Amino acid sequence: MLSVGTSPGLISLPVQASPPIAGDLRISEVLYDTIEDAFDNRADQVEFIELMNVGDEPLDIGGLYFSGPETDLGKPSDLPFLHAQTRLSVGEIALVFHYPRDFPDDALHEKRLLRSIWPNSHGPARTIFLPVRQRLGLSNTGELILLMSSQGIELDRVWIGKDRHHPAVKNTKGRSIVRLLSATGQLGNWSSSTHEDGATPGYAQPVQQTDQPKSGLHIDRTSIYPTDDSADNVVHIEVASQNPSDIVRIRVFSADGHDVTELVAGKFVDNGVSVAWNGRDENHNLVSAGIYIIVAHVFDSISGSHRSYKKAVAVLL
Repeated sequence: MLSVGTSPGLISLPVQASPPIAGDLRISEVLYDTIEDAFDNRADQVEFIELMNVGDEPLDIGGLYFSGPETDLGKPSDLPFLHAQTRLSVGEIALVFHYPRDFPDDALHEKRLLRSIWPNSHGPARTIFLPVRQRLGLSNTGELILLMSSQGIELDRVWIGKDRHHPAVKNTKGRSIVRLLSATGQLGNWSSSTHEDGATPGYAQPVQQTDQPKSGLHIDRTSIYPTDDSADNVVHIEVASQNPSDIVRIRVFSADGHDVTELVAGKFVDNGVSVAWNGRDENHNLVSAGIYIIVAHVFDSISGSHRSYKKAVAVLL
């Protein structure tokens, strides 16, 4: 393991910062298949792994490391992280990223590098930058990454590979995988980044652990282009409820009432139910252009009451 970081984020710790336990520190975004083209007039992308403090107290993330798959010798191939004590406040992000050796050792140039690669994705002030002078060596073909404590205890894990992306995203190169933030402020399922830059290193909505979600059906767009290889080819759908005993079913209908597909067959709402629709029917065939209705049926498993929500989405071809 190597010492990393030239940022002022490596600071002396106050007493109240404690080592993380499983569930306190989560991997929230990973870019492993970067675009590096000397002739595209764009800055080459760099690998990164983003962490978020989702606990309820500041964490000391000193001594943590990433462990990759076992080598032919049977020893884990550890990815470099950091030795130094580093305080990560509640809701704060730590960004571990490859910082090429030919760049100066100062925080200003670190931020300039990231902004030159992802100009429309600017991280908030609550981000600690942890540059690594060598490549992270993340696999493009599939790999299990473990976040380990300084005592060798697993804190979180993520499988990286093309199968982690949303099936509607055809070209995954240069696009990160992200942990979706539910309406309740909790990190949930993995999917593809829908940002125009392909990734949002150091940027995420803060975790709202005490806010009550707004109940109902929510969608992130009102039209999709299923044949377009961009963030606009899927609609992300979420059903939120303050009642944990609610069971959710999500279906898609054509404007004339024909059943197109079922996205969620029946699932307890827990911290929110999230799913995406890519403009295809139950047989995975592309639907015709037109207006489609997303219907969420919510059934209270205790009282027996039920309610429905509807949202319209235009499919444009």
